[in-house]
Amino acid sequence: MNTINHKIKKTALAQVIAVVAAIFIAYISFMGLVYLSHGQIVASAVAATAIGIALVLLCFMAQQMKGAESRFASSIVKERIAIVSLAIVMLVPVVPFLHFFSVAGRERRVTRQFDKALAEVMPMFDEYDSIVDKRVANYRKRLSGVKNQQSKNYTKYGFNKHNEGMPANGVAVMRDNMQQTLRTMLAPPTLDSLRQDAQRWVKKAQDGSSVWNVFLLGNSDLTASAVASWQKTMDTSMRQRLYNEQADTTGFESAHATIALQKLGRLSDECARFTMPPFYAIPLLLAALLLLFFPYWLQSRHSKSWQHLWGKRQSPQPDWSVVVPRQNIRQKVKETKP
Repeated sequence: MNTINHKIKKTALAQVIAVVAAIFIAYISFMGLVYLSHGQIVASAVAATAIGIALVLLCFMAQQMKGAESRFASSIVKERIAIVSLAIVMLVPVVPFLHFFSVAGRERRVTRQFDKALAEVMPMFDEYDSIVDKRVANYRKRLSGVKNQQSKNYTKYGFNKHNEGMPANGVAVMRDNMQQTLRTMLAPPTLDSLRQDAQRWVKKAQDGSSVWNVFLLGNSDLTASAVASWQKTMDTSMRQRLYNEQADTTGFESAHATIALQKLGRLSDECARFTMPPFYAIPLLLAALLLLFFPYWLQSRHSKSWQHLWGKRQSPQPDWSVVVPRQNIRQKVKETKP
């Protein structure tokens, strides 16, 4: 009884090891597929899950057919089919498995490129502020032409006719109000909220900057979309103009945003590029694949199954010791007749 329990525990442990190996292969393959597919997480997850399930099922099927205690001929056929199928399925994760370690070997280069792209995000807001300051300064310079009530061109500078004769301090107040109106129009309070959101976004993306983070390319794509959205918002604000302002309102196109988008776009191509994986990747893959056969190796085979396996099955031989000679049979028949 103790021997049987020991065999059961040993077989169960071997199956657990095989399942862990299959999960490891499937997960690394999933990471590799994500990078090969430029960030297609759902499709990569489905493919990796199918690979893992196929490896486990074929592994257990081969073990079960090897330990069959009846129908040895059909069990051996199924066993051989399972072994061949398992060997074929094992070839599927080789490329994505090695590709992930190829990307991992370039982790410093990949994360540095991602961090450089993120470093261009916040200067985009500083660039916008600089343009706003320049427009407000030019507007102030234009309004400075109205210095006192002797100015005869109020309407030219945005003052109404009833403002004529206004004292100098009143003109200064109106001039300051106009400048503040322009600044509020170009840089509304919502822009400060947008800046704070961008800071939190960049901080969170920097914390997840690792090739082991499956959402690295997803974060890259989301960051690119966010940068484009932020630039569009600032472009809309920059196109506004006061009625008495003479300024170029062609919009806002950030040089920093362009650089960030270019770097983020190249990041996906860099992760999809296949290079020679590190030296430890291939032995690690082989070790994981060999562990899938662990339950099969530990499974004992029935003695009759061995005969079928090697084609040495012998047909049953008659026991000639119980055969009665024909002559004796005839003699007994005659004796029985009346």
